[in-house]
Amino acid sequence: MKKMLVLVLFCLSIIASSAYANSIKLYEQPNDSAKVVTTLKAGTQLIPIYQPKQGDWIKVANPKNGDVGWIKASDIKDPNAPQAIDPEQVQQMMNQMQQKAAVMQQSMQEVLNNMVQQINAMQKALGNENTNGQNVQPIIVVPDDGQ
Repeated sequence: MKKMLVLVLFCLSIIASSAYANSIKLYEQPNDSAKVVTTLKAGTQLIPIYQPKQGDWIKVANPKNGDVGWIKASDIKDPNAPQAIDPEQVQQMMNQMQQKAAVMQQSMQEVLNNMVQQINAMQKALGNENTNGQNVQPIIVVPDDGQ
């Protein structure tokens, strides 16, 4: 994660802040004759992945749909064109994703605990002769902190 942020910072220092077109093409390879992956609309935010020192192309990723490809460095000039996401935005997105994951984790734990309580209540109502003395135990899920 830290390496990605360093790479993003590096690329952001290289990329100019805007492009002169309202849309630009995302190519599969860094050349004009390569297959066009998609056309990016004005305002699309991109994550820079790589730009050679002497290159006219920048490898980027679209965090909205996962598209990865190459754009011309010269296309990054107009404020209405696709923009690179700054490191603060990347961190905010990561924090939001982690918060949503924690909420989902907690909700799932509550659902599982409720199911366990209901199963145990049903077993108790049926009597121990049908359960062989076994009770369902709650499941504890340890969250992954991503490291």
